[in-house]
Amino acid sequence: MLKERSGSSALAAVLFIAGLGGGFLVLVYQALAWFKGSIWTSVSVVTGLQWLGVRWATGPQEWRGLHEVLGNVPLAIALPVIGVLAALLVRPR
Repeated sequence: MLKERSGSSALAAVLFIAGLGGGFLVLVYQALAWFKGSIWTSVSVVTGLQWLGVRWATGPQEWRGLHEVLGNVPLAIALPVIGVLAALLVRPR
């Protein structure tokens, strides 16, 4: 039981740190692009899905409303939120 709890705690910590770190890296990417060209590069959840090669993100045939919503959600905010939610789901109770 104790070993299961410590494993869950470690996974929760990894998910939390990965979410925060991912959000931070997106901000660093955006800041470096801005420093270089004085133009802020918008990086949304849809952009992140495109980077991962998800075909739906490039030209949705279905769920167009969801695509529109995710296109307006900054990835730098979504990643930490996802990390926190994932950590809360796997943490020991």
